[in-house]
Amino acid sequence: PFAYPAFYAALLAPLGLLPPAAAKAAFGALMLLCALAGLLAGCRLHPAGVRRWPEAAALMFALVPLDLSIAGGQNTALSLLLCAAAMLALRQGSRRHDILAGALLGLWLFKPHFGLLAIGLALAARRWWVLAGALPMALLLYALGAAVFGPDWIGAWLSALGDYIDRDYLANQHQMVCLVGAAHAIGSALALEPFAGQTLVAAAWSISALLVALCAWRLWRASGAAGHGSDRADAACAWCALIGPLAVLTSPHTVAHDLPLALLPALLAVRFERDREVNAVALIWIAVAACTLFKDALLVSPLALVSLGTVLWLAWHGAARCSVDPLPR
Repeated sequence: PFAYPAFYAALLAPLGLLPPAAAKAAFGALMLLCALAGLLAGCRLHPAGVRRWPEAAALMFALVPLDLSIAGGQNTALSLLLCAAAMLALRQGSRRHDILAGALLGLWLFKPHFGLLAIGLALAARRWWVLAGALPMALLLYALGAAVFGPDWIGAWLSALGDYIDRDYLANQHQMVCLVGAAHAIGSALALEPFAGQTLVAAAWSISALLVALCAWRLWRASGAAGHGSDRADAACAWCALIGPLAVLTSPHTVAHDLPLALLPALLAVRFERDREVNAVALIWIAVAACTLFKDALLVSPLALVSLGTVLWLAWHGAARCSVDPLPR
């Protein structure tokens, strides 16, 4: 079964006209451009990042999961671009830019567990005009899928998706970086009884839901306390930096190549003039590289701890730092 919605297959159909090697090269080049564009959009959120774009780019492309995703034909860079560009649009604080952010997040519905969460968090930040962009984009994508696979493609896709996820947990649970995936991997590694394993997975679902609810509540409060205009936009966008890391951590199915989406906000918040911060990030990058390269030798991926650590750091420290520097206007 195909893991992605029908419209994603329709969008990629032109690559089928090329020989396999050429199609892979073309898709990899496209993802490289998406990664660069996503970094530029992210740097616009952080003035220090704009001034030190070469350092940020070097650090980003030193991240092994991102390199492997581009070389392996994964679409992580596209998710990175859509997330960063939507955050940049939300930061502008105007109705027109909120609609644009909604359209970008609607396009992110090719990974529904990411796109729906991002739209929900944007609404928690009281950015209601996001729906004016997200809903038309969602309808357009549905129509594209219906034109190719028929109007009932969503039901057929969801039916096949359940079987795919069960099979993929068995094959790739050792490289899951989300709480639910890690729970599956731990249960399998410890050979837990079915009831104990199901309880562990249920606990992971509960913790994931709690984290999403807490972040949504914090976004609601931050956007309300900031009042209106640019102050409200800056405050809300600082907490919207959690979208990527939270999506990776709490979604039911994320693997090692999704990790750059979680780490980009932390990378952009690094103050490159401080050796201690750069050294700390370098050590994390080395650990991530080791866990990624030797993932097949591990029963449970420790990279889920990186996703969790990034969410906690942004929630309690990094998001506040992001809100210090005003956006150049």
